Parts: sequence; C-alpha cells; structure tokens
Amino acid sequence: MASHHPEANVSFIGTFPGIVATGLVETSKTFPEWLRPFLGNAEKLIAISPEKSGVLHTTILSSPNPAQRPVTYFNSNLEGRLTNGLAYDADFVQWLWSFLEDTVARHGAAAELGDMTHNTLVV
Repeated sequence: MASHHPEANVSFIGTFPGIVATGLVETSKTFPEWLRPFLGNAEKLIAISPEKSGVLHTTILSSPNPAQRPVTYFNSNLEGRLTNGLAYDADFVQWLWSFLEDTVARHGAAAELGDMTHNTLVV
C-alpha cells in the first residue's frame, strides 16, 4: 500500500505488543465474575505493563528497520517477521486504501496528502 501512494511517504508497521496488563480482565463483563480473579492472576504472571508496551512501540517506530520496507511486522520481542503476502497484493491494497480513506473521512478531517511528510499507521 505504501508503494501504491509513494507521494504520501507512508510506512505500515504491524506490531504485536504482547499481553498488556490493562485491568480489563478485572473490570470487563466479558468474563464471569468468579473467573476474573483467576484470569487477573494469570495476567500478572505473563503480561507486561502498559509502559513497557509503550517502550516497545517507541523502539520499533524509531528504529531504522521500518523505513527499509513499505510494510513491516514486529513481535513483542522486537523480532522482525515476514509480512503477509496480502500486503503486496494490488487488488487488496486498493480495497484497503479505499476502506481507510472512507474510515478517516467519516471519523475526522484528513490532511491533504501534499501536507504529509511521513506518516506511520500502526496496525
């Protein structure tokens, strides 16, 4: 998609932040009340803090690696991974670009492409 609109100077970076301790398990109505303490304790064993997740994302976004390819994916260990082939499928790229433009148009004023210097979409 980034190569589809080179004038926009856009990079697409997919990240998986890991399991982030947000307190959602304890407050969400998604899980039965009796199960929440168990899930909350399990979350504390394996989850990272929101601050650590923020550091991971900042490290990825500020590294030189994402600029080397128009589409990049990193996991929570900061390991680069192969990008899904759909990222380079011209028909899918066109559909996704249209979808994103329509979504942005519905949810706020979008900047003109000429006004953009470098933009990153974190998915």
